[in-house]
Amino acid sequence: MLVIFSVPIFVAGILLLLIGSRYLGPLYTSTYVPISEGITGNLRSMFLPALSISVPVAAMTMQMTRTNMLEMLGQPYITMARAKGAKRRNVLYIHALKNAMPPVLTLIGFQFGILLGGLFVVEAIFSLPGLGRGLLVAIGQRDFPLVMALTMVISAAFVVVNALVDIAYPFLDPRQRST
Repeated sequence: MLVIFSVPIFVAGILLLLIGSRYLGPLYTSTYVPISEGITGNLRSMFLPALSISVPVAAMTMQMTRTNMLEMLGQPYITMARAKGAKRRNVLYIHALKNAMPPVLTLIGFQFGILLGGLFVVEAIFSLPGLGRGLLVAIGQRDFPLVMALTMVISAAFVVVNALVDIAYPFLDPRQRST
Protein backbone atom coordinates (compact mmCIF):
# COMPACT_ATOMS: atom_id res chain seq x y z
CA MET A 1 0.00 0.00 0.00
CA LEU A 2 2.73 2.46 0.95
CA VAL A 3 4.69 1.61 -2.19
CA ILE A 4 1.72 2.62 -4.35
CA PHE A 5 1.22 5.73 -2.24
CA SER A 6 4.81 6.83 -2.76
CA VAL A 7 4.89 6.46 -6.55
CA PRO A 8 4.65 9.90 -8.20
CA ILE A 9 2.01 10.37 -10.88
CA PHE A 10 4.58 10.91 -13.65
CA VAL A 11 6.38 7.66 -12.81
CA ALA A 12 3.10 5.74 -12.67
CA GLY A 13 2.10 7.27 -16.00
CA ILE A 14 5.36 6.35 -17.74
CA LEU A 15 5.29 2.80 -16.35
CA LEU A 16 1.66 2.32 -17.35
CA LEU A 17 2.39 3.70 -20.82
CA LEU A 18 5.21 1.16 -21.17
CA ILE A 19 3.05 -1.70 -19.90
CA GLY A 20 0.11 -0.64 -22.07
CA SER A 21 2.12 -0.35 -25.26
CA ARG A 22 4.10 -3.51 -24.72
CA TYR A 23 1.75 -5.98 -23.05
CA LEU A 24 -1.86 -4.81 -23.30
CA GLY A 25 -2.00 -4.61 -27.11
CA PRO A 26 -5.70 -4.72 -28.04
CA LEU A 27 -6.88 -3.47 -24.64
CA TYR A 28 -5.11 -0.11 -24.94
CA THR A 29 -4.91 2.40 -27.75
CA SER A 30 -2.21 5.03 -27.59
CA THR A 31 -4.19 7.58 -29.57
CA TYR A 32 -7.00 9.58 -28.04
CA VAL A 33 -10.47 8.59 -29.22
CA PRO A 34 -13.20 11.17 -28.49
CA ILE A 35 -16.32 9.84 -26.84
CA SER A 36 -18.35 11.01 -29.86
CA GLU A 37 -16.53 8.45 -32.03
CA GLY A 38 -17.26 5.53 -29.74
CA ILE A 39 -17.52 4.82 -26.06
CA THR A 40 -15.42 1.66 -26.13
CA GLY A 41 -12.59 3.36 -28.02
CA ASN A 42 -12.69 6.25 -25.57
CA LEU A 43 -12.59 3.89 -22.59
CA ARG A 44 -9.65 2.02 -24.11
CA SER A 45 -7.72 5.24 -24.65
CA MET A 46 -8.56 6.73 -21.23
CA PHE A 47 -8.12 3.65 -19.03
CA LEU A 48 -4.38 3.95 -18.39
CA PRO A 49 -4.33 7.75 -17.93
CA ALA A 50 -7.16 7.49 -15.41
CA LEU A 51 -5.38 4.62 -13.67
CA SER A 52 -2.10 6.54 -13.43
CA ILE A 53 -3.82 9.44 -11.65
CA SER A 54 -6.21 7.45 -9.50
CA VAL A 55 -4.00 4.69 -8.08
CA PRO A 56 -1.76 6.89 -5.88
CA VAL A 57 -4.77 8.95 -4.77
CA ALA A 58 -6.83 5.83 -4.04
CA ALA A 59 -3.99 4.35 -1.99
CA MET A 60 -3.85 7.48 0.16
CA THR A 61 -7.64 7.46 0.60
CA MET A 62 -7.69 3.77 1.54
CA GLN A 63 -4.91 4.27 4.08
CA MET A 64 -6.73 7.20 5.69
CA THR A 65 -10.04 5.32 5.75
CA ARG A 66 -8.41 2.27 7.32
CA THR A 67 -6.69 4.36 10.00
CA ASN A 68 -9.88 6.21 10.88
CA MET A 69 -11.94 3.01 10.91
CA LEU A 70 -9.50 1.32 13.30
CA GLU A 71 -9.67 4.36 15.55
CA MET A 72 -13.48 4.41 15.48
CA LEU A 73 -13.77 0.67 16.16
CA GLY A 74 -11.98 1.23 19.48
CA GLN A 75 -14.47 3.87 20.64
CA PRO A 76 -16.82 3.13 23.56
CA TYR A 77 -20.00 3.68 21.54
CA ILE A 78 -18.96 0.88 19.18
CA THR A 79 -18.47 -1.46 22.14
CA MET A 80 -21.90 -0.41 23.42
CA ALA A 81 -23.53 -1.06 20.04
CA ARG A 82 -21.96 -4.52 19.94
CA ALA A 83 -23.07 -5.19 23.52
CA LYS A 84 -26.65 -4.25 22.62
CA GLY A 85 -26.55 -6.89 19.89
CA ALA A 86 -26.33 -4.71 16.79
CA LYS A 87 -25.45 -6.56 13.63
CA ARG A 88 -21.81 -6.43 12.63
CA ARG A 89 -22.74 -4.80 9.34
CA ASN A 90 -24.68 -2.02 11.11
CA VAL A 91 -21.84 -1.44 13.54
CA LEU A 92 -19.29 -1.16 10.72
CA TYR A 93 -21.24 0.91 8.23
CA ILE A 94 -23.70 2.97 10.25
CA HIS A 95 -21.76 3.64 13.43
CA ALA A 96 -18.06 3.39 12.58
CA LEU A 97 -17.80 4.33 8.90
CA LYS A 98 -20.15 7.30 9.18
CA ASN A 99 -18.03 8.77 11.96
CA ALA A 100 -14.76 7.94 10.23
CA MET A 101 -15.70 9.70 6.98
CA PRO A 102 -15.32 13.45 7.78
CA PRO A 103 -11.49 13.40 7.80
CA VAL A 104 -11.50 11.20 4.71
CA LEU A 105 -13.85 13.61 2.97
CA THR A 106 -11.47 16.46 3.77
CA LEU A 107 -8.61 14.45 2.28
CA ILE A 108 -10.64 13.78 -0.86
CA GLY A 109 -11.30 17.50 -1.24
CA PHE A 110 -7.60 18.26 -1.07
CA GLN A 111 -6.76 15.34 -3.34
CA PHE A 112 -8.87 16.98 -5.99
CA GLY A 113 -6.11 19.59 -6.18
CA ILE A 114 -3.58 16.79 -6.61
CA LEU A 115 -5.69 15.38 -9.43
CA LEU A 116 -5.79 18.78 -11.13
CA GLY A 117 -2.02 19.06 -10.81
CA GLY A 118 -1.63 15.55 -12.18
CA LEU A 119 -3.61 16.48 -15.27
CA PHE A 120 -0.68 18.43 -16.68
CA VAL A 121 1.69 15.52 -16.39
CA VAL A 122 -0.70 12.79 -17.51
CA GLU A 123 -1.96 14.75 -20.50
CA ALA A 124 1.64 15.36 -21.58
CA ILE A 125 2.69 11.71 -21.09
CA PHE A 126 -0.32 10.20 -22.88
CA SER A 127 -0.67 13.00 -25.49
CA LEU A 128 -4.22 13.81 -24.48
CA PRO A 129 -6.05 17.03 -25.29
CA GLY A 130 -7.35 18.76 -22.21
CA LEU A 131 -7.20 21.61 -19.76
CA GLY A 132 -3.66 20.88 -18.57
CA ARG A 133 -2.23 20.52 -22.04
CA GLY A 134 -4.05 23.67 -23.15
CA LEU A 135 -2.50 25.56 -20.26
CA LEU A 136 0.98 24.28 -21.11
CA VAL A 137 0.54 25.28 -24.77
CA ALA A 138 -0.75 28.72 -23.72
CA ILE A 139 2.27 29.19 -21.46
CA GLY A 140 4.60 28.16 -24.29
CA GLN A 141 2.96 30.60 -26.70
CA ARG A 142 2.86 33.37 -24.06
CA ASP A 143 -0.90 33.68 -24.38
CA PHE A 144 -1.37 35.36 -21.01
CA PRO A 145 -5.14 35.96 -21.22
CA LEU A 146 -5.68 32.24 -21.86
CA VAL A 147 -3.26 31.32 -19.08
CA MET A 148 -5.16 33.53 -16.65
CA ALA A 149 -8.53 32.17 -17.79
CA LEU A 150 -7.48 28.53 -17.47
CA THR A 151 -5.88 29.22 -14.09
CA MET A 152 -9.14 30.78 -12.93
CA VAL A 153 -11.13 27.76 -14.16
CA ILE A 154 -8.84 25.35 -12.31
CA SER A 155 -8.92 27.50 -9.17
CA ALA A 156 -12.70 27.81 -9.31
CA ALA A 157 -13.07 24.03 -9.66
CA PHE A 158 -10.87 23.51 -6.61
CA VAL A 159 -12.83 26.07 -4.58
CA VAL A 160 -16.20 24.57 -5.62
CA VAL A 161 -15.13 21.04 -4.70
CA ASN A 162 -13.86 22.15 -1.29
CA ALA A 163 -17.07 24.14 -0.71
CA LEU A 164 -19.07 20.98 -1.49
CA VAL A 165 -16.93 19.09 1.01
CA ASP A 166 -17.71 21.72 3.65
CA ILE A 167 -21.42 21.54 2.82
CA ALA A 168 -21.37 17.73 3.15
CA TYR A 169 -19.93 17.81 6.70
CA PRO A 170 -23.21 18.38 8.56
CA PHE A 171 -24.78 15.43 6.76
CA LEU A 172 -22.04 13.12 8.02
CA ASP A 173 -21.50 14.61 11.46
CA PRO A 174 -24.62 15.80 13.30
CA ARG A 175 -22.49 17.66 15.86
CA GLN A 176 -21.60 20.20 13.18
CA ARG A 177 -25.20 21.12 12.39
CA SER A 178 -26.20 24.58 13.49
CA THR A 179 -29.04 24.76 15.98
